[in-house]
This record gives sequence, C-alpha cells and structure tokens, in this order.
Amino acid sequence: MLSAEKLLSLVDALGGIVWEAEPETFRFLFVSAEAERILGFPTQTWLDEPDFWVRHTHPDDVERSASFCRDAARRGEDHQFEYRMIAADGRVVWLRDIVSVRRHQDGTIRLAGIALDITREKENQQALAAIQEQLAEAMKMEAVGRLAGGVAHDFNNLLTVIAGYAELVSATLDTADFRSEDLGEIKRAAHRASLLTRQLLAFSRKQVLHPEVLDMNGVVRDVALILRRLIGEDIRVIIEAPPQPLPVRGDRSQLEQVLMNLAVNARDAMPAGGRLIVRTDSRDDTVYVIVTDNGTGMPQDVLERVFEPFFTTKDVGKGTGLGLSTAYGIVKQLKGDIQVQSEVNKGTVFTISLPMAREVEEEPASPGDDPPGGTETILLVEDDDHMRELVEQVLLRLGYDVLAAADGTTAIEICRRHQQKIALLITDVVMDQVSGPQVYARVSAIVPDIVVLYISGYTGETVLARGVREEGVAYLQKPFTPKALALRVREVLDDATREAQTL
Repeated sequence: MLSAEKLLSLVDALGGIVWEAEPETFRFLFVSAEAERILGFPTQTWLDEPDFWVRHTHPDDVERSASFCRDAARRGEDHQFEYRMIAADGRVVWLRDIVSVRRHQDGTIRLAGIALDITREKENQQALAAIQEQLAEAMKMEAVGRLAGGVAHDFNNLLTVIAGYAELVSATLDTADFRSEDLGEIKRAAHRASLLTRQLLAFSRKQVLHPEVLDMNGVVRDVALILRRLIGEDIRVIIEAPPQPLPVRGDRSQLEQVLMNLAVNARDAMPAGGRLIVRTDSRDDTVYVIVTDNGTGMPQDVLERVFEPFFTTKDVGKGTGLGLSTAYGIVKQLKGDIQVQSEVNKGTVFTISLPMAREVEEEPASPGDDPPGGTETILLVEDDDHMRELVEQVLLRLGYDVLAAADGTTAIEICRRHQQKIALLITDVVMDQVSGPQVYARVSAIVPDIVVLYISGYTGETVLARGVREEGVAYLQKPFTPKALALRVREVLDDATREAQTL
C-alpha cells in the first residue's frame, strides 16, 4: 500500500489542481501544490480563506458556476464545467473542473475534483473563432462585391446610352439653344453616376486597372463628392489643394479606393462627428496626400498593426480588417509609401507619398473638335439592344460601314458573308453562349488581318478570366462617350495600318 507521503507526491505530480471542498460554501479542505504553479497563490491561502474560490473566480463566471455546481451536488451527480479564475498576477486562467460528489458514512457530502488549466486551449479556440468570423465576413463582402460588380456592369450600359444620346443630340444644336444647357446637365449627371460605378467596382476589388497620368488634385476633388455622402453630414469634409496640377501615374479607381478606405476609417473614429481634411502638396518630385481627422486616435499597440491584413479593432460584422491593408498594398504597388501618426484623443494623420509623373499625356480633343471618322467596315457585336443601337449610330455618323449583330453566332455568319470588307471587330466581352474573345477567335480564322476592340462594363476579374487584358489588346471600358469611342476606333485602325506597312 502506498504511504500517505507517496500518495501526496503522486497527487502533486498531476497536471491539474486536485482539491476537496464543501458543496455549499466551496471552502477548500485540501488543495494540491499544482494550485500555486497555475494561479500563483500559496496553497495555504486556499485553505485559510473561507471564500477563496468565490473571491478569485471571474466575476462574470462565479454565479453561473456556483449555481451549477450546487445543483449537481444536491442531486448527487458527478459533473464538470469550465470557468475563469483571476491569478495572483492578474492573469485570467481558464479551468475545466471535473467534479465528483462524495457522500461519507456520517452523511456529510464533499466535492472532490481536478481542475485542469485549459487557457491555451481556450485561446486557440478564440483565435480560430476570430479567423472563422473574419473569413465569414470576407466571404460576405466577396458576395456583395460580386453583386456590386454585376450592378455596375448593367449600370455602365445604361450610362453609356444616356450620355451617348445626349452628346449626339447636343452636337446637332446651336450653343445658344436653351436645350444645350439641359443636355449638358444630363451629361454631367451621367458623369457623376459613372464615378459611383467606379466606386462599386473599387469596392468589389475587381476593377479593370488602367494606369495613366492623373492630376491628383482632380482625383481628390472627384472623390470628395462621394465622400460627403459616404461619411455622413455630421463630418465636415475639407479639401485643400494647390491650383497647379500634381501629376501621378496610377489607376484612377485604385487611387479613389485608397481615399475611400481612409475616409471610412476616419468616419469610424468620429462617431459623434468631426472634421476630415484631405490636403495635397508636392516636394522634391513627390506628390503628397495628407488625410487628417480629429477622431479618437489610436494607441501605440494598434498603430503598430494598423496595416496588417484582417487586423481590426471593430466589433464583429463592422469591419473586415482589409481597408487599410488594401490601401497600403495599392500605394506600395504604385511605388509610393503611406505613413500614419496618431495619439489617443488627438486624431490621426495618414500621409501618402507618390512619385511625381514626368511624362506628359497627349491632350484630349477639346469639346469643339470634330471626332475622327473613317470609311472602313466594322463588325459590331453587342447583346444589349440599346447599347448596340447607340454604337451603331455613332459609327454610321462617323462614316463607317457597320455590320451589327446581337450575338456571337450571328456575327460569325455575317463575317462569312462579308469577310473581304471587314477591317475591325468591336465586341462586348461577356455575352451568352459565345463570348467576345470566342467571337474574335472564330472571326480571325476567317479574316486573318482583322483587328479587335473589346468593350465591357464588367469587372476586371471577369475580363481577365477571358484573356482580354493581355498586352497589346485594345479595350474600352464602359461607360464611354461617343467621342471616346471615335478616338479609340480610329486609334486601333491606324495602329493596324502602321503595323501592316512595317511588315
């Protein structure tokens, strides 16, 4: 038989707190040495303080745990439960208590058990739950993004038709005609709506990227119209930009997305309202965008992780932790930098620095210039009736011979009948049954020298999946104006002519 000393040694070697206590008061009658290692209190303290367990159990757990344990003891049922205790150094320790109800010969009841430290297990569970919540939120945002992309596609078709016909009618009117101003309002409204569709595409993070030289001041002013609606009337948006252009090379939708993400972050830091200042500046061939809010600010530990993907201080369902990391990634992709300064209750300042662009883009045709035309034959494939009719009207007025088809199958049949005449294929990318790239593949087999211009109002992911945005492939993003279509068509045809002459 084991001696009492040997038995106590074995008990103390167990990886949990072995204990015995009274069922109603939870006063400890015995506790093993492991108790001091796990919670830091000397074992004698457990025995000397009658209400030790109640005093050191987490306030949120004590009533629930005590009630559960007493009820089980009265029924004489062995049981187990999980709860938290506060260690001597203030740590929160999770315990799983496995309890046996013992009835002695004299009728007294005692509780005996072993409490296992499950803190690491709980931390792992909480980390896994947080990741699952973030994944669920990301999947939800992905679904919303897909929906936004689809809405933007249909909306882009409508905007192209509205703005296109407004421009065609406007071209027939004298500038003194009062209707010219009305049509101008329609075109301006369509332009503002196109900014919204760009934001839908930016939100879905599947926009078609179009790097170009942009005036950062113009980007800031355009996005300010949306920011005022996005962040609410209780936050004042102030734009401070110098009169001279600040050229940078980048994709407009990406730059707008960066500003939107920073504005949303500022909005959440100013729940009671405040001031958001977006200021632009330049120095030493660098363009700066400084976004300042007078919100709650961030402590140092948050500041150090602010650009980490999936890191968020917001409640579940109120943030994915992707906004600032996305902004960081975009700025870095543009060979720039983004820095943040913040103090609790003193607001936050994000400073974006981008290389100043040196190359000069060709000046676009002024509104009064006549768009270039031609006499070539163009095969047009577009499954949206209104869109197809508009593009056909624009091309016919420019002097082109147009063969229009509502689907890919019809386009291929037309191509077989008119193959010697066709110089250019203009096709939508996403269509039922036969896609734009598939149409081009079949048409180019019939007319080897034909060139293609793709048009689409869809998101970048859809366009890329069909191999459209390859190097050298001509593309025109919806919504576009009749003049933009005219310039792009002429550019594609002239490039093809120059290439043929060099062969």
